[in-house]
Amino acid sequence: MVPTRRHRRRIGHPGKPTTQILAPNDVWGADYKGQFRTGDGRYCYPLTVTDGFSRYLLGCQALTSTAVAEAKPIFTRLFNECGLPTRIRTDNGVPFATTTSARRPASRGGRLWLTRSTSCGGFASLAASVLTMPPA
Repeated sequence: MVPTRRHRRRIGHPGKPTTQILAPNDVWGADYKGQFRTGDGRYCYPLTVTDGFSRYLLGCQALTSTAVAEAKPIFTRLFNECGLPTRIRTDNGVPFATTTSARRPASRGGRLWLTRSTSCGGFASLAASVLTMPPA
């Protein structure tokens, strides 16, 4: 008699999204697209923010550094114009990740989750400070 084979559990593709994007503002993606030198020799750091559902480019801004202080007004404007997303996905680059804290909700009632592969701190504190500001 032939013994029965044990089947291995299939985990799936590692690049498969962990959540479904079912509507606009479900998931935003934010990323710096790398730096380059402008004609006058200064560095430019383009920040892009996209909506995962419509793939619409919500914001594309040329900044002079990747400091949180420069990104904060961009996200403040986007939150005011487009509303709050349910999640924001980023990579582990500056300013989106630091060793300060692990993943955590950053808005009132835990509505906004900042998701990335490991840690976030700089961007979570940026979003928390933007979201707790009194309305203009």
